[in-house]
Amino acid sequence: MLSDELKKKISELNRREINVFPLSETSRLKNEPAVSKEMNIEEALNGEVYENEGGVFFRIKKSLKELIEDSEQFICYYRYIFKAGGYSGNLEMLHPDMKKFFNLDCEQALFLDLETCGLTNSPLFLVGIMYFKDNDFISEQLLARDYTEEEAVIVYLEEVMQNFSLLVTFNGKSFDYPYLRERGLLYNVRFDPYFQHVDILHESRRRWKEHLPNCKLGTLERHILKRRRIGDIPGDQIPDAYHEFVRTGRLVKLKAIINHNLLDLVSMGELLLYIFTK
Repeated sequence: MLSDELKKKISELNRREINVFPLSETSRLKNEPAVSKEMNIEEALNGEVYENEGGVFFRIKKSLKELIEDSEQFICYYRYIFKAGGYSGNLEMLHPDMKKFFNLDCEQALFLDLETCGLTNSPLFLVGIMYFKDNDFISEQLLARDYTEEEAVIVYLEEVMQNFSLLVTFNGKSFDYPYLRERGLLYNVRFDPYFQHVDILHESRRRWKEHLPNCKLGTLERHILKRRRIGDIPGDQIPDAYHEFVRTGRLVKLKAIINHNLLDLVSMGELLLYIFTK
């Protein structure tokens, strides 16, 4: 069971990290300057340009301990349940997907969330991944700063996935992974269609579809995780906000997209842990 203090810390992450749309001049995010017109993308997003055989893209890498001052309890619970065998519930009560966690080391799980340009077969421009390593969660956000950098993002992701044996998504079986595989084919990058995959949406629907208006991630955050995002950019506005960034180079809305994607990853991790501790 997650403590009230941990929920409070993650709620603070919402207010600090997401409250840039519109931009907050009093952001308390650790080591994160407020976005200004004078900043370049490296300063605003605290990342770096990465190059591979597919080209270049922009990578933002952070740890949960950087994002939340007191993340140790969350990390300890995750390690206890998925690494030390601490789950004491009835496995037969779980969706078959969930049982896959007990056949591998928790460091073999890769969380994934995509942001795309909107329409079917349109480019993806941001891939968020998160994994457990050295007693911390590490997030990497792979950003195509314009449409030509999509190939480099996809090449990098395929290489990273070779180091993991389980993919964790929210609605990823229907959307994220098929979309990723389709985009990969354009660049002769082939993602394994039989890659082990846990879709948290399936277990969420099994548990809560009769009790909630829907099982969207935002709904689960409000009703199950008991927190609400403040200042978040709505998902249906993300494609237009990205196109605007490509046209103008303005960073404020791009920052909001980055934060939205990061919160999706954090929420997936928290929701997964909730499922196994309640």
